Parts: sequence; C-alpha cells; structure tokens
Amino acid sequence: MQETDYIRGGLAEKLLAQGISIQEKTTILIQDKNFVIYPNVFNPIVYSATLCFTYSFLNLIQRLKPQHLLELGTGAGYNAVLTALNGASYVMCTDVSQVAVNNAQENIDNHQLGNRVTVVCSDVFDSLPSEWRNKFDLIFWNFPFNHINKSVSELTDLERCVFDRKHEAIDICSRDIREFLVPYSGRAFFDFSAAIASIEQFSNIAAKHNWKLQLVNEDKTTVDEESDFEELDLPIEDLPRSCRPTCFDKKKLKRLHNAATNHVGVSQTKLAREFGVAQSIIHYRLKKMGLKYYNRYKAPRYSQEQLQQAPKKCGKLRRQIITSNTLIIVDDEKYFSFSNDEMLQNVGFFSLDKEHALDNLALSVKGISKPFIGTTTGPAITANVYINSCLNKLLAFIEEHHGDDKYIFRRDLASSHYAKKTTTWLRQYKIKIVPKQVNPPNVPKARPI
Repeated sequence: MQETDYIRGGLAEKLLAQGISIQEKTTILIQDKNFVIYPNVFNPIVYSATLCFTYSFLNLIQRLKPQHLLELGTGAGYNAVLTALNGASYVMCTDVSQVAVNNAQENIDNHQLGNRVTVVCSDVFDSLPSEWRNKFDLIFWNFPFNHINKSVSELTDLERCVFDRKHEAIDICSRDIREFLVPYSGRAFFDFSAAIASIEQFSNIAAKHNWKLQLVNEDKTTVDEESDFEELDLPIEDLPRSCRPTCFDKKKLKRLHNAATNHVGVSQTKLAREFGVAQSIIHYRLKKMGLKYYNRYKAPRYSQEQLQQAPKKCGKLRRQIITSNTLIIVDDEKYFSFSNDEMLQNVGFFSLDKEHALDNLALSVKGISKPFIGTTTGPAITANVYINSCLNKLLAFIEEHHGDDKYIFRRDLASSHYAKKTTTWLRQYKIKIVPKQVNPPNVPKARPI
C-alpha cells in the first residue's frame, strides 16, 4: 500500500510539527463552551476541518437523541461533552492515548458531566468492559484515514491520531462494531476526508465485513501547502440510509425455529452460544416468530394463598350456604392443548401460541349436561362465549333434572364467570349461585364428593 500525496508531499508533517510545537495547555471555544487541549493531543486549532464534523454531528444528535452513545478516538473529549449537552443521555468515549484520556476527563469534570460521560483508555474496542456490548444506539469515530509506512510501535500518540498503517484500526472496527451496537437499530457514523483518503479503500473494508457505506453529509474543504483546511458553510443534507446487515438469513431463521420449538432444556442463552450472537438477538427473533416460553406442570397448581383459603372456604360453604337437602351443580371447565402432551412436567420449552380445546359442562349427582367443546388461543373464554355457549346448556340441564330441587350452582373463580353480564344473566333466570367471597379456589378434588 502506497502513501498518499498528503503524506509524501509534506503537509501531514507540517501539521504534525505545528501540533508538537504546542507544549502548553490551550483553551478553545466550541459551541460557546470552553475546552482545554493538552500538548500531544489532537488539537482542532491545528486541524480546524475536524470542527466541520463536530457541527454536522451535533445536528444529527439533536434529531436522534440517542440513549447510549460511544465515541472512539475522543482526543480532548469535546465531541463527547457536546453530544451529552445536545441530546445524548449517556456517552462513553475512548482513546488509545492515556494523555488524551486524562485531557477528556478534565473537560468532562469542567462541565460537570461525570455522571453522564465516561472515558476509558482503549485501542478501538480492546479494553471496553463486557457490559458495554449490545449497548449503543450510536457509535461514531473521526478515524485516522491515512496509511503510512511505519509500524504502530514507531508512531507517537499524536501520530496515531492521523496515521493508520494499512488501515488496520478501521478494519478491526468494522469487524467488531456489531458486538457493541444495539441489535437491529444501532447505527455507526464515521468522518474522514475524501480529498485526502480513498473512499474506495474504506468501501472495500466495509464490504469485507458485510457493511455498506452510505454518505450522510458532506462538507467541502480545500487543502493546499499554504493553508490547512478552509471551511465552507454549506447546508447539512441527511441522505437516505441503508439498513445494517441482518445476522439471520432465511436459512438461519429456519434452523433457529427448528432448534427452539418443542425441545426440553432449550434456553435463549444456549441458542445464543450455538448461533454465535447476543442473547438479546435470540430474544427478538423468537418473539418475532411467535415462539413463547411455556412450563408444563401437574394440575392443579396451587399458590400458597389458595392452599390456605381452600379448607376454610369449603367449611364456610358447607356450614353457611348448603343444607342437607341442597344439591350442588358444579361447572366443570377444562382446557386441552393440541400439542406438547408428551412433554415431562416441570420442564420449560418454546412453542407457538397454539389453540386449545375447551371442554365445559355442568354436573351433579343426577347427571351431566350436554358439553360445549370449542377452541381458544387465550387463557380463558370470554363472558359472551360463556353465556351463549355454556350457560344455555346449564339452563337446559337444570330444567330437565332439577326442576323441583333445591340446588346451588358453583363456578370456579374465572373472571368471565363473575363478569357483570354473567351475574345479570344468572339472576334473570333465578339460578342460585355460590357467592364469590365463600367460593373455595381451585378445588377439583371436591368434584367426586
């Protein structure tokens, strides 16, 4: 790889010499905010064109207002501070130079943003904590876009802000950046000079890692030997963006569906390891496919409160409501799944929210009513279905078997059984019911009695 005219022509060395010559802290005003710049830290006084990126990017931040933002190569930290002041909720920033990290921390402290802006020393993503993975809505980097025929060990911290041998840093960034973006919605923005660097080279690097570069904004600058960068005040144009490449094609989605559906012991964490993606991506994909997590358990399933209430309310029902001449008519309602009946109890599995068969009938010592058998995808029937399909059969059963009897009708505590319209219907036909306050919960064992 050859060095560009910017390197060989001496302008890069000229600007570096200007930067190195500044051996005291300087102060610069950006967006009406004062920032301290340390010696040997990338200085916008020398590289003034970088402020074009800052102004453009702040407009973008004000529109997007990201929750979590990461800046790579923060330098003095002024971009990180300004993004926090212009709409970003939390900002993390990095730099390969410890001097730059110290500089950024001072600017963070000066603007009292220590609770919202964090800076760490890291070469691209090398030293980022694991909790930062899949965290950022937006990542941006004004990266070093010039190749130089020197190894990294030969470069000073200031030179590493400008030079990147064989574009190794941007290659690593393109390879690993997915791990730190929020799945499916995170975005990355990069700033470089098309007049100096080769956009074709960066497009090839992006394509190598399944990315496609999309121009979002372009500011015109000129470069010559007599001046550094001259800014032109051009309107910002936000062009259409392309989406981030998906982690799952159709073939992979089908494999995930088959691996997750109706298998005991499958978890999102295990699936994430198998497919080499984050757990949050698996969660999103399973939800989009309609797969839900279910547990099989032995019925009846009692809560501790139900265990305590059942014997007390059964006793109260027997002593206060029922006499020796009272016949009890019980409403019996069951739901049967069309699948997964072979699963062991007390195990978890993913499955679609399939239909269930509903079986409802009334029974007493004199017989049973005609059953209602239907389907439902929800946990229980509605009051309308209960009245029209179940209680009408109950009424026929009472007229046939209990016309002259003293009886009481006991339902379970399902919400549709005690809905206002249900209670009104029962009163209309003068069907005596067990009051809700003395109705024992979840006592199928009482049916044979």
